[in-house]
Amino acid sequence: MSRKYRGIGNTGGGRGTVTHGNSSKNRNESTRNHGNWYDTKVKTGVYDGDNKPAKLVSQLDVHTELLEIDGSVLEGGGQVLRISTALSCILKRPIRVSKIRAGRSKPGLAAQHLTGLELLALLTNGEVVGAEKGSQEIELAPSKLEPPQCVYGVVGTAGSIGLLLQSIVPVLLFSEGSYDKVIETSIRLVGGTDVDFAPTLDFYLNVFKVYLTRMLGSRDHTVISPVLNRRGYFPAGGGAVTLDIYRNNGASVIPGFTFVEHGNLRQIGVSVYVSQGVFKSRAKQCYNTALETVRTEFPRIEIKEEFNVISDKSQCFRDGYNILVTALTDTGYILAQNAVGGKGTDPEAMARDAVIRLQDDVRAEACVDSQMQDQLIIFMFLAIGSSKIKTGSLTMHTKTAIHICNLFDDEVKFEIREVTCSEKDSTPRQNSKPKSFIIECSGRQGFYRGDG
Repeated sequence: MSRKYRGIGNTGGGRGTVTHGNSSKNRNESTRNHGNWYDTKVKTGVYDGDNKPAKLVSQLDVHTELLEIDGSVLEGGGQVLRISTALSCILKRPIRVSKIRAGRSKPGLAAQHLTGLELLALLTNGEVVGAEKGSQEIELAPSKLEPPQCVYGVVGTAGSIGLLLQSIVPVLLFSEGSYDKVIETSIRLVGGTDVDFAPTLDFYLNVFKVYLTRMLGSRDHTVISPVLNRRGYFPAGGGAVTLDIYRNNGASVIPGFTFVEHGNLRQIGVSVYVSQGVFKSRAKQCYNTALETVRTEFPRIEIKEEFNVISDKSQCFRDGYNILVTALTDTGYILAQNAVGGKGTDPEAMARDAVIRLQDDVRAEACVDSQMQDQLIIFMFLAIGSSKIKTGSLTMHTKTAIHICNLFDDEVKFEIREVTCSEKDSTPRQNSKPKSFIIECSGRQGFYRGDG
Protein backbone atom coordinates (compact mmCIF):
# COMPACT_ATOMS: atom_id res chain seq x y z
CA MET A 1 0.00 0.00 0.00
CA SER A 2 1.12 3.57 -0.52
CA ARG A 3 1.71 6.08 2.25
CA LYS A 4 1.63 9.82 2.73
CA TYR A 5 4.52 11.08 4.82
CA ARG A 6 6.27 14.32 5.41
CA GLY A 7 9.57 14.22 7.20
CA ILE A 8 10.27 16.00 10.44
CA GLY A 9 13.09 18.16 9.22
CA ASN A 10 16.82 18.09 9.88
CA THR A 11 19.10 20.24 11.98
CA GLY A 12 19.28 22.74 9.15
CA GLY A 13 15.51 23.17 9.04
CA GLY A 14 14.82 21.09 5.93
CA ARG A 15 12.48 18.12 5.64
CA GLY A 16 13.47 14.57 6.37
CA THR A 17 12.42 11.54 4.38
CA VAL A 18 10.60 8.28 4.89
CA THR A 19 11.91 5.24 3.08
CA HIS A 20 11.28 1.53 3.19
CA GLY A 21 12.75 -1.78 2.11
CA ASN A 22 14.04 -5.15 3.31
CA SER A 23 17.64 -5.53 2.17
CA SER A 24 19.92 -6.74 4.97
CA LYS A 25 22.89 -6.04 2.68
CA ASN A 26 21.93 -2.39 2.34
CA ARG A 27 21.20 -2.24 6.06
CA ASN A 28 24.74 -3.40 6.87
CA GLU A 29 26.31 -1.08 4.31
CA SER A 30 24.34 1.84 5.74
CA THR A 31 25.62 1.06 9.23
CA ARG A 32 29.21 0.83 8.07
CA ASN A 33 28.98 4.10 6.16
CA HIS A 34 27.83 5.90 9.30
CA GLY A 35 30.41 4.29 11.61
CA ASN A 36 28.23 4.09 14.70
CA TRP A 37 24.71 4.02 13.30
CA TYR A 38 23.70 6.68 15.82
CA ASP A 39 26.35 9.11 14.59
CA THR A 40 25.08 12.72 14.58
CA LYS A 41 25.12 12.67 10.76
CA VAL A 42 22.22 10.19 10.63
CA LYS A 43 19.48 12.17 8.94
CA THR A 44 16.19 13.08 10.58
CA GLY A 45 13.15 11.09 9.53
CA VAL A 46 11.81 7.53 9.42
CA TYR A 47 13.50 5.20 6.95
CA ASP A 48 15.50 2.00 6.51
CA GLY A 49 18.72 0.94 4.79
CA ASP A 50 17.20 0.76 1.31
CA ASN A 51 16.57 4.51 1.36
CA LYS A 52 13.65 4.42 -1.10
CA PRO A 53 11.08 7.24 -0.95
CA ALA A 54 7.56 6.30 0.06
CA LYS A 55 4.66 6.89 -2.31
CA LEU A 56 2.34 9.78 -1.44
CA VAL A 57 -1.45 9.68 -1.04
CA SER A 58 -3.66 12.69 -0.44
CA GLN A 59 -6.54 10.83 1.19
CA LEU A 60 -7.70 7.40 2.25
CA ASP A 61 -10.11 5.37 0.15
CA VAL A 62 -13.53 7.07 0.33
CA HIS A 63 -15.09 3.77 1.42
CA THR A 64 -12.79 3.42 4.44
CA GLU A 65 -14.86 3.47 7.64
CA LEU A 66 -12.96 5.40 10.28
CA LEU A 67 -13.25 5.23 14.05
CA GLU A 68 -13.49 8.85 15.18
CA ILE A 69 -11.35 9.76 18.20
CA ASP A 70 -11.36 13.12 19.99
CA GLY A 71 -7.77 13.96 20.84
CA SER A 72 -8.80 16.55 23.43
CA VAL A 73 -10.46 14.12 25.87
CA LEU A 74 -9.16 13.59 29.41
CA GLU A 75 -5.35 13.86 29.31
CA GLY A 76 -5.71 15.75 26.01
CA GLY A 77 -2.11 15.15 24.95
CA GLY A 78 0.12 12.59 23.29
CA GLN A 79 -1.30 9.65 25.27
CA VAL A 80 -4.51 9.74 23.22
CA LEU A 81 -2.51 9.51 19.99
CA ARG A 82 -0.09 6.83 21.20
CA ILE A 83 -2.69 4.32 22.36
CA SER A 84 -5.13 5.10 19.52
CA THR A 85 -2.56 4.49 16.80
CA ALA A 86 -1.19 1.38 18.53
CA LEU A 87 -4.65 -0.21 18.82
CA SER A 88 -5.47 0.82 15.27
CA CYS A 89 -2.45 -1.13 14.02
CA ILE A 90 -3.07 -4.15 16.25
CA LEU A 91 -6.78 -4.46 15.48
CA LYS A 92 -6.44 -3.19 11.89
CA ARG A 93 -9.10 -0.57 12.57
CA PRO A 94 -8.69 2.66 10.54
CA ILE A 95 -8.96 5.80 12.67
CA ARG A 96 -9.27 9.54 12.47
CA VAL A 97 -7.86 11.47 15.45
CA SER A 98 -8.88 15.12 15.61
CA LYS A 99 -8.04 17.95 18.04
CA ILE A 100 -4.62 16.35 18.60
CA ARG A 101 -2.94 17.58 21.79
CA ALA A 102 -5.58 20.26 22.16
CA GLY A 103 -4.78 20.45 25.87
CA ARG A 104 -1.19 21.56 25.27
CA SER A 105 0.26 25.05 24.86
CA LYS A 106 1.44 24.05 21.36
CA PRO A 107 -1.31 21.80 19.94
CA GLY A 108 -0.81 19.33 17.12
CA LEU A 109 1.90 16.82 16.29
CA ALA A 110 5.33 17.51 17.75
CA ALA A 111 8.42 15.78 16.39
CA GLN A 112 8.15 12.77 18.73
CA HIS A 113 4.47 12.15 17.87
CA LEU A 114 5.15 12.51 14.15
CA THR A 115 8.03 10.04 14.31
CA GLY A 116 5.85 7.54 16.18
CA LEU A 117 3.04 7.86 13.67
CA GLU A 118 5.38 7.39 10.70
CA LEU A 119 7.06 4.40 12.34
CA LEU A 120 3.75 2.62 12.92
CA ALA A 121 2.60 3.24 9.37
CA LEU A 122 5.90 1.96 7.99
CA LEU A 123 5.91 -1.15 10.22
CA THR A 124 2.33 -2.10 9.28
CA ASN A 125 2.50 -1.07 5.61
CA GLY A 126 -0.24 1.44 6.34
CA GLU A 127 -1.61 4.63 4.86
CA VAL A 128 -1.50 7.86 6.82
CA VAL A 129 -2.88 11.32 6.08
CA GLY A 130 -1.96 14.49 7.94
CA ALA A 131 1.51 13.33 9.01
CA GLU A 132 3.21 16.69 9.32
CA LYS A 133 4.47 18.76 12.18
CA GLY A 134 1.72 20.81 13.86
CA SER A 135 -1.10 18.80 12.29
CA GLN A 136 -4.13 18.57 14.59
CA GLU A 137 -5.87 15.80 12.63
CA ILE A 138 -4.57 12.54 11.21
CA GLU A 139 -6.04 9.46 9.54
CA LEU A 140 -4.38 6.06 9.76
CA ALA A 141 -5.30 2.86 7.89
CA PRO A 142 -2.86 0.06 8.81
CA SER A 143 -2.41 -3.29 7.10
CA LYS A 144 -0.45 -6.40 8.14
CA LEU A 145 2.74 -6.13 10.17
CA GLU A 146 5.55 -6.28 7.60
CA PRO A 147 8.55 -4.54 9.14
CA PRO A 148 11.77 -4.06 7.18
CA GLN A 149 14.79 -5.78 8.68
CA CYS A 150 16.06 -2.45 9.95
CA VAL A 151 14.14 0.75 10.63
CA TYR A 152 15.45 4.15 11.68
CA GLY A 153 13.36 6.69 13.59
CA VAL A 154 15.33 9.90 14.09
CA VAL A 155 13.25 12.49 15.94
CA GLY A 156 15.57 15.46 15.38
CA THR A 157 14.77 16.86 18.87
CA ALA A 158 14.85 15.61 22.47
CA GLY A 159 11.44 13.99 21.96
CA SER A 160 11.14 11.03 24.33
CA ILE A 161 12.22 7.63 23.02
CA GLY A 162 10.54 6.06 26.05
CA LEU A 163 7.19 7.41 24.89
CA LEU A 164 7.85 6.20 21.33
CA LEU A 165 8.33 2.68 22.67
CA GLN A 166 4.93 2.77 24.38
CA SER A 167 3.21 2.47 21.00
CA ILE A 168 5.89 0.62 18.99
CA VAL A 169 6.35 -2.37 21.34
CA PRO A 170 2.67 -3.46 21.55
CA VAL A 171 2.38 -3.21 17.76
CA LEU A 172 5.49 -5.34 17.19
CA LEU A 173 4.17 -7.91 19.67
CA PHE A 174 0.49 -8.13 18.83
CA SER A 175 -0.07 -6.98 15.25
CA GLU A 176 -1.04 -9.74 12.84
CA GLY A 177 1.58 -10.64 10.28
CA SER A 178 1.99 -13.75 8.17
CA TYR A 179 1.65 -16.68 10.55
CA ASP A 180 4.23 -18.74 8.65
CA LYS A 181 6.73 -15.88 8.60
CA VAL A 182 9.36 -14.97 11.16
CA ILE A 183 9.26 -11.33 12.26
CA GLU A 184 12.80 -10.14 12.89
CA THR A 185 13.60 -6.46 12.88
CA SER A 186 15.86 -3.88 14.47
CA ILE A 187 14.32 -0.51 15.38
CA ARG A 188 16.94 2.20 15.77
CA LEU A 189 15.75 5.37 17.47
CA VAL A 190 17.45 8.73 18.01
CA GLY A 191 15.97 11.34 20.35
CA GLY A 192 15.72 11.99 24.08
CA THR A 193 16.49 9.14 26.46
CA ASP A 194 16.32 11.30 29.59
CA VAL A 195 13.74 14.09 29.44
CA ASP A 196 11.13 15.59 31.74
CA PHE A 197 7.54 14.33 31.92
CA ALA A 198 8.38 10.89 30.51
CA PRO A 199 9.84 7.58 31.69
CA THR A 200 13.59 7.52 31.11
CA LEU A 201 15.34 4.67 29.33
CA ASP A 202 16.64 3.52 32.71
CA PHE A 203 13.00 3.11 33.77
CA TYR A 204 12.24 1.22 30.59
CA LEU A 205 15.18 -1.18 30.98
CA ASN A 206 14.87 -1.73 34.73
CA VAL A 207 11.10 -1.68 35.21
CA PHE A 208 9.02 -2.00 32.04
CA LYS A 209 11.15 -4.81 30.65
CA VAL A 210 10.69 -6.79 33.90
CA TYR A 211 6.90 -6.56 33.65
CA LEU A 212 6.92 -7.32 29.92
CA THR A 213 8.95 -10.49 30.52
CA ARG A 214 6.57 -11.45 33.30
CA MET A 215 3.53 -10.99 31.05
CA LEU A 216 4.95 -12.81 28.03
CA GLY A 217 6.34 -15.68 30.08
CA SER A 218 8.49 -18.49 28.71
CA ARG A 219 5.70 -19.97 26.56
CA ASP A 220 5.76 -17.19 23.98
CA HIS A 221 8.14 -17.48 21.03
CA THR A 222 9.17 -13.85 21.28
CA VAL A 223 12.45 -12.18 22.15
CA ILE A 224 12.59 -8.42 22.61
CA SER A 225 15.93 -6.78 23.37
CA PRO A 226 16.26 -3.03 24.03
CA VAL A 227 19.76 -1.53 24.26
CA LEU A 228 20.71 2.00 25.35
CA ASN A 229 23.53 2.97 22.95
CA ARG A 230 23.93 6.62 23.90
CA ARG A 231 22.21 8.98 26.34
CA GLY A 232 20.47 12.07 25.05
CA TYR A 233 19.37 14.76 27.50
CA PHE A 234 17.01 17.70 27.03
CA PRO A 235 17.26 20.00 25.13
CA ALA A 236 19.76 18.54 22.61
CA GLY A 237 18.45 14.97 22.42
CA GLY A 238 20.75 12.83 20.30
CA GLY A 239 20.29 9.75 22.46
CA ALA A 240 20.26 6.39 20.69
CA VAL A 241 18.37 3.17 21.43
CA THR A 242 18.25 -0.13 19.55
CA LEU A 243 15.19 -2.34 19.90
CA ASP A 244 15.62 -5.81 18.38
CA ILE A 245 12.61 -8.12 18.20
CA TYR A 246 12.28 -11.73 17.07
CA ARG A 247 8.83 -13.31 16.70
CA ASN A 248 8.41 -16.73 15.09
CA ASN A 249 4.87 -17.90 15.80
CA GLY A 250 2.40 -15.26 14.68
CA ALA A 251 1.10 -12.52 16.96
CA SER A 252 2.15 -12.79 20.58
CA VAL A 253 -0.46 -14.09 23.00
CA ILE A 254 -0.53 -13.23 26.67
CA PRO A 255 -2.82 -14.82 29.24
CA GLY A 256 -4.53 -12.66 31.83
CA PHE A 257 -2.12 -11.63 34.58
CA THR A 258 -2.46 -10.68 38.24
CA PHE A 259 -0.16 -8.19 39.96
CA VAL A 260 -1.76 -7.63 43.38
CA GLU A 261 0.43 -9.15 46.12
CA HIS A 262 2.69 -6.32 47.22
CA GLY A 263 4.41 -8.35 49.94
CA ASN A 264 7.16 -6.71 51.98
CA LEU A 265 9.65 -4.07 50.96
CA ARG A 266 13.08 -5.63 50.49
CA GLN A 267 15.40 -3.05 48.97
CA ILE A 268 15.58 0.58 47.82
CA GLY A 269 17.81 1.51 44.92
CA VAL A 270 19.31 4.94 44.18
CA SER A 271 21.03 5.26 40.78
CA VAL A 272 22.38 8.53 39.39
CA TYR A 273 23.93 8.90 35.93
CA VAL A 274 25.91 11.98 34.91
CA SER A 275 27.99 12.95 31.90
CA GLN A 276 31.64 13.87 32.38
CA GLY A 277 31.00 17.61 32.31
CA VAL A 278 29.54 20.65 34.04
CA PHE A 279 26.78 18.83 35.93
CA LYS A 280 28.93 16.46 38.00
CA SER A 281 28.70 18.51 41.21
CA ARG A 282 24.95 18.95 40.84
CA ALA A 283 24.53 15.24 40.23
CA LYS A 284 26.46 14.55 43.44
CA GLN A 285 24.12 16.88 45.32
CA CYS A 286 21.15 15.02 43.84
CA TYR A 287 22.66 11.68 44.84
CA ASN A 288 23.45 12.68 48.44
CA THR A 289 20.02 14.24 48.94
CA ALA A 290 18.31 11.14 47.59
CA LEU A 291 20.24 8.89 49.98
CA GLU A 292 19.44 11.16 52.93
CA THR A 293 15.73 11.21 52.01
CA VAL A 294 15.64 7.44 51.50
CA ARG A 295 17.15 6.87 54.96
CA THR A 296 14.41 9.06 56.43
CA GLU A 297 11.50 7.68 54.41
CA PHE A 298 12.61 4.02 54.41
CA PRO A 299 14.33 3.34 57.75
CA ARG A 300 15.81 -0.12 58.27
CA ILE A 301 15.55 -1.01 54.55
CA GLU A 302 18.62 -2.13 52.58
CA ILE A 303 19.84 0.52 50.13
CA LYS A 304 21.60 -0.21 46.85
CA GLU A 305 23.65 2.83 45.77
CA GLU A 306 25.03 3.67 42.32
CA PHE A 307 26.73 6.88 41.18
CA ASN A 308 27.69 6.47 37.53
CA VAL A 309 29.93 8.93 35.71
CA ILE A 310 29.76 8.49 31.93
CA SER A 311 33.41 9.03 31.07
CA ASP A 312 33.15 7.90 27.44
CA LYS A 313 31.87 10.90 25.48
CA SER A 314 30.51 8.64 22.74
CA GLN A 315 27.96 7.31 25.25
CA CYS A 316 26.39 10.70 25.95
CA PHE A 317 25.42 13.23 23.27
CA ARG A 318 25.45 16.32 25.54
CA ASP A 319 25.91 17.02 29.26
CA GLY A 320 23.15 16.09 31.70
CA TYR A 321 22.24 13.94 34.68
CA ASN A 322 19.32 11.86 35.89
CA ILE A 323 18.18 9.77 38.83
CA LEU A 324 16.19 6.53 39.15
CA VAL A 325 14.94 5.41 42.56
CA THR A 326 13.48 1.91 42.87
CA ALA A 327 11.68 -0.18 45.47
CA LEU A 328 11.93 -3.98 45.25
CA THR A 329 9.44 -6.20 47.08
CA ASP A 330 9.89 -9.79 48.21
CA THR A 331 7.13 -10.80 45.77
CA GLY A 332 9.24 -9.67 42.82
CA TYR A 333 7.62 -6.32 41.98
CA ILE A 334 9.71 -3.25 41.26
CA LEU A 335 8.37 0.28 41.67
CA ALA A 336 10.33 3.27 40.38
CA GLN A 337 10.39 7.00 39.85
CA ASN A 338 12.80 9.06 37.76
CA ALA A 339 13.84 12.69 37.38
CA VAL A 340 16.13 14.57 35.00
CA GLY A 341 18.40 17.50 35.85
CA GLY A 342 19.54 20.45 33.77
CA LYS A 343 20.66 24.07 34.01
CA GLY A 344 17.49 25.31 35.70
CA THR A 345 16.93 22.32 37.97
CA ASP A 346 17.38 22.28 41.75
CA PRO A 347 19.21 18.95 42.24
CA GLU A 348 18.16 18.56 45.87
CA ALA A 349 14.49 19.29 45.19
CA MET A 350 14.38 16.88 42.25
CA ALA A 351 15.91 14.11 44.36
CA ARG A 352 13.47 14.60 47.24
CA ASP A 353 10.52 14.70 44.85
CA ALA A 354 11.51 11.41 43.18
CA VAL A 355 11.87 9.64 46.54
CA ILE A 356 8.57 11.01 47.89
CA ARG A 357 6.73 9.90 44.73
CA LEU A 358 8.20 6.44 45.18
CA GLN A 359 7.16 6.43 48.83
CA ASP A 360 3.58 7.23 47.79
CA ASP A 361 3.55 4.07 45.65
CA VAL A 362 5.05 2.01 48.47
CA ARG A 363 2.57 3.29 51.08
CA ALA A 364 -0.25 2.39 48.68
CA GLU A 365 1.14 -1.19 48.68
CA ALA A 366 1.16 -0.96 44.90
CA CYS A 367 2.53 -3.65 42.61
CA VAL A 368 2.58 -1.16 39.73
CA ASP A 369 3.88 2.39 40.15
CA SER A 370 2.29 5.60 38.88
CA GLN A 371 4.53 5.72 35.77
CA MET A 372 3.84 2.10 34.84
CA GLN A 373 0.09 1.79 35.40
CA ASP A 374 -1.05 3.43 32.15
CA GLN A 375 1.45 1.35 30.12
CA LEU A 376 -0.17 -1.90 31.28
CA ILE A 377 -3.74 -0.97 30.24
CA ILE A 378 -3.27 -1.97 26.59
CA PHE A 379 -1.83 -5.34 27.67
CA MET A 380 -4.80 -5.95 30.02
CA PHE A 381 -7.15 -5.06 27.16
CA LEU A 382 -5.53 -7.52 24.73
CA ALA A 383 -4.95 -10.39 27.19
CA ILE A 384 -6.82 -13.69 27.01
CA GLY A 385 -8.73 -13.78 30.29
CA SER A 386 -9.08 -11.26 33.07
CA SER A 387 -6.17 -9.28 34.53
CA LYS A 388 -5.75 -7.41 37.79
CA ILE A 389 -3.20 -4.87 38.95
CA LYS A 390 -2.85 -3.04 42.27
CA THR A 391 -1.73 0.55 42.15
CA GLY A 392 -2.00 3.91 43.86
CA SER A 393 -4.34 6.66 42.71
CA LEU A 394 -5.10 6.47 39.00
CA THR A 395 -3.27 8.95 36.80
CA MET A 396 -5.00 10.87 34.04
CA HIS A 397 -2.90 8.90 31.54
CA THR A 398 -4.38 5.67 32.91
CA LYS A 399 -7.95 6.99 32.72
CA THR A 400 -7.27 8.10 29.14
CA ALA A 401 -5.88 4.68 28.16
CA ILE A 402 -8.99 2.93 29.53
CA HIS A 403 -11.26 5.36 27.68
CA ILE A 404 -9.51 4.81 24.34
CA CYS A 405 -9.52 1.01 24.75
CA ASN A 406 -13.28 1.10 25.25
CA LEU A 407 -13.73 3.17 22.09
CA PHE A 408 -12.26 0.22 20.18
CA ASP A 409 -14.30 -2.40 22.07
CA ASP A 410 -16.81 -1.40 24.73
CA GLU A 411 -17.55 -5.04 25.55
CA VAL A 412 -14.21 -5.25 27.33
CA LYS A 413 -14.98 -4.26 30.91
CA PHE A 414 -12.67 -2.34 33.20
CA GLU A 415 -13.54 -2.25 36.90
CA ILE A 416 -11.81 0.02 39.39
CA ARG A 417 -12.27 -0.31 43.13
CA GLU A 418 -10.53 1.20 46.12
CA VAL A 419 -9.01 -1.17 48.68
CA THR A 420 -7.76 -0.66 52.21
CA CYS A 421 -4.03 -0.36 52.89
CA SER A 422 -2.41 -1.93 55.93
CA GLU A 423 0.16 0.90 56.01
CA LYS A 424 2.84 -1.58 57.08
CA ASP A 425 5.35 0.43 55.03
CA SER A 426 4.37 3.68 56.73
CA THR A 427 7.05 6.27 57.48
CA PRO A 428 7.38 9.44 59.56
CA ARG A 429 5.58 11.35 56.77
CA GLN A 430 1.99 10.63 57.83
CA ASN A 431 0.21 13.76 56.56
CA SER A 432 -2.19 11.80 54.39
CA LYS A 433 -3.71 8.34 54.23
CA PRO A 434 -2.56 6.36 51.18
CA LYS A 435 -5.07 5.27 48.56
CA SER A 436 -4.82 1.93 46.82
CA PHE A 437 -6.84 0.67 43.86
CA ILE A 438 -7.40 -2.57 42.00
CA ILE A 439 -7.84 -2.22 38.24
CA GLU A 440 -9.46 -5.30 36.71
CA CYS A 441 -10.07 -5.96 33.02
CA SER A 442 -12.02 -8.79 31.38
CA GLY A 443 -9.63 -8.92 28.40
CA ARG A 444 -10.47 -8.91 24.70
CA GLN A 445 -10.66 -12.69 24.56
CA GLY A 446 -12.15 -13.08 21.09
CA PHE A 447 -9.32 -11.18 19.37
CA TYR A 448 -7.07 -14.22 19.09
CA ARG A 449 -9.84 -16.40 17.66
CA GLY A 450 -9.71 -14.51 14.40
CA ASP A 451 -12.05 -11.52 14.83
CA GLY A 452 -9.22 -8.98 14.58
